Amino acid sequence: MTFIGHETKLYAKVLFVIYASLSAGCFFINLYFFKNLKIFGLYLVPLLCFCLCYENITLFYGSRLSESSIIANVAYALHSLEIPLFIVAIYELCYRLHEARTAHFCCIRFDQGNDVNSCTAVIGLWGNRLLAIGLLIMNVFVDFRLIDSSTSYLAGRGGYIALNKHRDSLLLWLNLIPPMLL
Repeated sequence: MTFIGHETKLYAKVLFVIYASLSAGCFFINLYFFKNLKIFGLYLVPLLCFCLCYENITLFYGSRLSESSIIANVAYALHSLEIPLFIVAIYELCYRLHEARTAHFCCIRFDQGNDVNSCTAVIGLWGNRLLAIGLLIMNVFVDFRLIDSSTSYLAGRGGYIALNKHRDSLLLWLNLIPPMLL
């Protein structure tokens, strides 16, 4: 969330409007089909679309918001949810798709007509969910700047270039771990 409280260029505002429109459209499509969902991970997709839409609307109005406003804090909280929601939704969707097609997925054998209760399947599903919870906690620490650092102004802004100059900054390392895992 690098643009809250800072002036945004015109091309960036156009991109924010496009992304917000696409995610709002996906949100309403997901709500329309919500009652037909049978896969746990897909229940998270409308929330993910809402998070993306809210973030892009907030970034569009970035120069008019202060970094400590309620709208910005909600944006930081929803931003912390995005990567964990992506990870859980994608893994669960792929797992259920391979289960329905009786194809192998991450060393899990799906045989026709048999329920899968193998240790590998349980470890894969719950390991993925625990990873998402860990990334959520890490994102909250980074997005709300709960870790003191002299480079906290670079978290979310600098990326690998800032990390190259400030290799000892824990906040920058923690900021880059979730996108690398996605």
